[in-house]
Amino acid sequence: MRSTEIREYKSPDELLVALDEDINELRKLLAENLRKLEDMRRRVDQQNLIKQTLQKIFPQYRAAEPRNAIELREAQLVIGPTVEQEIEALEGVLDLMNRKLNILLSIRKELEVLSQYKSSLRIVVYYFDGIPRKIHISY
Repeated sequence: MRSTEIREYKSPDELLVALDEDINELRKLLAENLRKLEDMRRRVDQQNLIKQTLQKIFPQYRAAEPRNAIELREAQLVIGPTVEQEIEALEGVLDLMNRKLNILLSIRKELEVLSQYKSSLRIVVYYFDGIPRKIHISY
């Protein structure tokens, strides 16, 4: 699905099927990324254990805070990201994906009432960031 698009449907059922497909695709993507996040968290836990052990053996050991991020207008450029920075970025994306999933589920539930209309309708849906923002129904 593109960021911004216009889709046309011939019936409410066709629209609901399309929403179901979008929801299922998003769920799969969310599950894949959650697995990645868990793997990354395990790596961080292992690294933290090593750091703690080093600090016990060598009290003068201090891990330096990374200074590898540059703030852009609406984004952040990170050069050579740490695992912690990767986790933070992935958590942000997962949060947005989860919000998007909840919005799609809510819209789908609210539009279910349209499935009782079996007559031919022209339904035009205006999507932004993969979320239906306007739905126009014509006879």
